[in-house]
Amino acid sequence: MREIIDRAGPLLLARTGATWEILWDGTFLMSSQCRASERALGALARGQTLVAGLGMGFTLRAALDRPQVTSIDVVEIAAAVVDWNRGPLAALADRPLDDPRVRVHVADLARFLGQPHEAWDTILLDLDNGPSWIARPENAWLYQTGGLSRLRACLRAGGRLAIWSAQPEPALLTRLRAHFAAVDSRAVAVTVGGRPSQDYILVAACETQTDPSVVHVGTRD
Repeated sequence: MREIIDRAGPLLLARTGATWEILWDGTFLMSSQCRASERALGALARGQTLVAGLGMGFTLRAALDRPQVTSIDVVEIAAAVVDWNRGPLAALADRPLDDPRVRVHVADLARFLGQPHEAWDTILLDLDNGPSWIARPENAWLYQTGGLSRLRACLRAGGRLAIWSAQPEPALLTRLRAHFAAVDSRAVAVTVGGRPSQDYILVAACETQTDPSVVHVGTRD
């Protein structure tokens, strides 16, 4: 039976036994049982990294575990999600917000990107279930030409953008190719509700290069 732990506007934190869930306006966003593809996303981090969307901290933890990572800016629109990651969810990803390399910004990503800041080596985007299944209508801009152009401008030479999605996004791949030198979609094998499935990570590099950080991931744990 689902137990409601906390509410913050449209956000809901719930627990069923040992499994935690976050929902937005009734839309399922994530479960603590589903973490393999989030970790695969985080494993792409290097240098100075931007993580857009904190979730339950799995992507952030995987990024911090990469020896190439020097600092991480986390942009999360919901203060409640940050509070949950410092409270009831903290142990799930081994308290990543306690790492001194992490700076947390409670902000809308589009507005944050419009402010003065240093460029990043990696941007990891996990705000929605993909552009075909967005949690907030305002996020749709990020996956269109204007948003992709802004994201590209925020990367250093040789940098890369990685976007998490619950389904293939061929139209987004086409748009990414207009802004990046190399684009590919990587399927990650997962188990959802006891059934095999796939999540996807779309990776766009500013320069064509061999990627030494490809991670082969099995089922979710």
